[in-house]
Amino acid sequence: MVSLTWLLALSYAGLLLLSAYTDSGQSSALLFEITSVSSAPVDLILSLDSMSVIFISLVSLIAACVMLYTQKYMESDPNKNRLSGLLALFIASMILFIMIPNIITMLLGWDGLGIISFALVLFYNNSPSAGAAMITALTNRIGDILIIMALGLHLKVGHWNLSTLESLSSQWVYFLLLVASCTKSAQFPFCAWLPQAMAAPTPVSALVHSSTLVTAGVFLMIRLSEGSLPSQTWLNLLMFLATTTSLVAGLSALVETDLKKIVALSTLSQLGTMVLALSLGHPNLAFFHLVTHAVSKSLLFICVGTFISCNKGGQDTRNLTSQLWLTAPLSFFGATVANLSLCGAPFLSGYYSKDLILETLWQLPTTSYVTLGAAISTALTSAYSLKLLKISFTSLPTNESDPVRLTTGEPTHTKAPILLLSFMTLYLGYFLSKSSTLFFTPLLLSSPHKHLASLMLIAGWVLMVAEEVGLIASITYPSHHFIHSMFFLETLTPQANLMGSKAPLYSPYKAMDQGWIESSTIRAAKMLSESLFDQNTNLAKYPILSYVALSALALVVFLALILPGNPPFF
Repeated sequence: MVSLTWLLALSYAGLLLLSAYTDSGQSSALLFEITSVSSAPVDLILSLDSMSVIFISLVSLIAACVMLYTQKYMESDPNKNRLSGLLALFIASMILFIMIPNIITMLLGWDGLGIISFALVLFYNNSPSAGAAMITALTNRIGDILIIMALGLHLKVGHWNLSTLESLSSQWVYFLLLVASCTKSAQFPFCAWLPQAMAAPTPVSALVHSSTLVTAGVFLMIRLSEGSLPSQTWLNLLMFLATTTSLVAGLSALVETDLKKIVALSTLSQLGTMVLALSLGHPNLAFFHLVTHAVSKSLLFICVGTFISCNKGGQDTRNLTSQLWLTAPLSFFGATVANLSLCGAPFLSGYYSKDLILETLWQLPTTSYVTLGAAISTALTSAYSLKLLKISFTSLPTNESDPVRLTTGEPTHTKAPILLLSFMTLYLGYFLSKSSTLFFTPLLLSSPHKHLASLMLIAGWVLMVAEEVGLIASITYPSHHFIHSMFFLETLTPQANLMGSKAPLYSPYKAMDQGWIESSTIRAAKMLSESLFDQNTNLAKYPILSYVALSALALVVFLALILPGNPPFF
């Protein structure tokens, strides 16, 4: 694991050197011709441009920090080497997906992410992990099927390159690829699997929810929008889905009590913000927010993992030990910086990307639902982030929860990743906005519009106080379960549908499979074998009977073979 960490760190340093060359708009590509289908070439193309170099550098850095953190977090697990191998394959699949601009060979990285994520979520090999892994796999299978359908529709063009999709005669390929991206990035209504994937170990969550699996769909949308934007109909659909995703995730996070699920729902809300920026016709803004969010979210997951370790595995926010800021001061500092960045607090990394997205939205003619929904989701982000900070600072166990469980100190291996990611969360947004032409987007807005985004932070504090006093979806309200279950989306998942279909089919199953079918097949064979076994036992008790029975059988067979005509006794 140490060698892999050094390899990722060195790859990050080398890619930073390449970024100075590729920021000028140049790109490099390496092409391998594999075969052809109906005169359409199937090529393996490895391409590097400014966007892919930045994203691979980001994945390498976050992976190095996560692998270093994993050394301490999983040191007592007997299967830690298996986890390291799966994480290495997962990172390789993501890098391959980023570098391939061809739809058909892109499936190498796309399917690699889906298959390995199934194994990672199933790592603990228990019932909750199995259910979460199945939901994750089936949802991602929908995206795989849509991509295969898009390949068939795109065959008549003669190639499968993402860079020249503007030559399509139909927008349906765009639609299929956009919906496939929504399944991977957990956009509404495919968002129920993301909180369930928290059954995986915390290092896996830090990698999956920051820069790999969930961002693959957003990155594919960005690549699709580079040449030419999809039709306005599909952009309006994306705008609606992104706004709904952010609202559902924000409300659910506000009433959630599981620590890791709160962070997962925060990821879901930020993914909605990225897709919203893309639907506004600004893919570079979506990528900017993807970069700043990846750093902040990986930092937050590592800090939350430390909180869980200090609480000896407890994830219930009603049972967190008090004064975590004294038990794990560095992790508390990192969590504070990450949460404020996700809120869009001024001059942190998240501010430079999220503020640009909101200002772009407010200067364009959009529907009232999108404008108001984006403002409310921003306030909700502030609300659950501040709530998380308040809980980790002043939380006391409730009477219904277990006694206080406390360990002291922070693992040494977590300090370096937290310090590095905290530094990047503080300064990366400013650095990218000033040094890279990819993220420079000047806007001219009035003073009220400029301060409206900052006012959402205050509105979030008001929502947090309202939730604490029970004004928003108190546990005694009927609406609590509606919001907590993500507007009943969890009941629409494949696992829930399987359980729901059991009730009406149980009686026919009982009557047939456990009734006459079993009596005439399995039970009958069992009774026959038991009868033969009893006869064999009786013959074994009396050897003379065995001799007489075998002699009679031999005589019958002999007569059947030598006598002409019909066999005797028939």
